[in-house]
Amino acid sequence: DPIRHKIARNRKMKVLDAIFHLAILGISVPSPATLVAAFSAPVSSSLQSLLATHKSDIASLKDVAAAISHDEDVAPQNDVFYLRYLLSDAYDDDEQRVAALKSNLEWRMSEGNAIVTGARGAIRSATEGGRWNNDPIRNAAPHAASINGYLTSAQCMTTSLPTT
Repeated sequence: DPIRHKIARNRKMKVLDAIFHLAILGISVPSPATLVAAFSAPVSSSLQSLLATHKSDIASLKDVAAAISHDEDVAPQNDVFYLRYLLSDAYDDDEQRVAALKSNLEWRMSEGNAIVTGARGAIRSATEGGRWNNDPIRNAAPHAASINGYLTSAQCMTTSLPTT
């Protein structure tokens, strides 16, 4: 079916685009399966319905995170941060899911702390004034001085999903 093939190809491109942008920000992705799961959800599944469906599991993961750190740079309060652990098929069971979360939080407290703190500060700066300003994000990226001259609107295109 050519339409299904086109949809699958578009999803793969979205995953590659997301990995590229996360890499620019220096954000580690535990596994490509995490992103594939995020982009492979049925189109009819809205974020709100996924969050509602997984509300108690998200709360459990947040409790695990709160036991490790109360620093929001380390253990975000954003439910979507935890939803990705639940949507990924990279884990065979809850024990592996919790182990992956703990490993991520440990990284965020140690060698990744400068990255997550810098990214969070850049996002705060980018949203000042009520509108998105991408300059703080681009300028905070690792090696920004070397790569920003090559990342222009001629190389990158931003698209959005229809609102539901």
